[in-house]
Amino acid sequence: MLVAVKKTILPVAWVITQAHRQEITQLIRVVHQAIAYLGRRRGQRIRDVAGDTGYDSADHYLQLAQGKIRLTTRINRRRGYPLNRLQRKRKRYLRTSRGRWLMKRRSDVERFFSQPKGIFLFDPLPVVGYKKAATYVSLVLVSYLIGVAYNGLAHRPLRALKSLVA
Repeated sequence: MLVAVKKTILPVAWVITQAHRQEITQLIRVVHQAIAYLGRRRGQRIRDVAGDTGYDSADHYLQLAQGKIRLTTRINRRRGYPLNRLQRKRKRYLRTSRGRWLMKRRSDVERFFSQPKGIFLFDPLPVVGYKKAATYVSLVLVSYLIGVAYNGLAHRPLRALKSLVA
């Protein structure tokens, strides 16, 4: 899932995969999905994508850089080889105020993931089968967006969704 980090965190694009698929293999796909959506909205574009060390891949960095998107992750030291020029550049970026801000916002994103799980019975899913699970997850995320929009119009706290679902 790719989320927008603004005043409140909002899901922008998501991909549902089967359990045996690695989520890191879906990064480029979900970013392209978000770009397609934002392409219809004038003046909006993705500038930065932040992720955990699992997304530390030269392929990810280079593919996103073609679209002028900066991928910010910590360096995965388990790979054991010396840092290349690209990794040294990214490590310096993590020390900037923008890089530090992005890494701090990752904890907000993790808290965001816990909200649909708690409110909408996201984990474990109440359905079985890929198509049913994909439909359920998409409906949950769209419901989340509707709830946030309603709260904004009603001048309530944007993430106060429990009272809407109850």
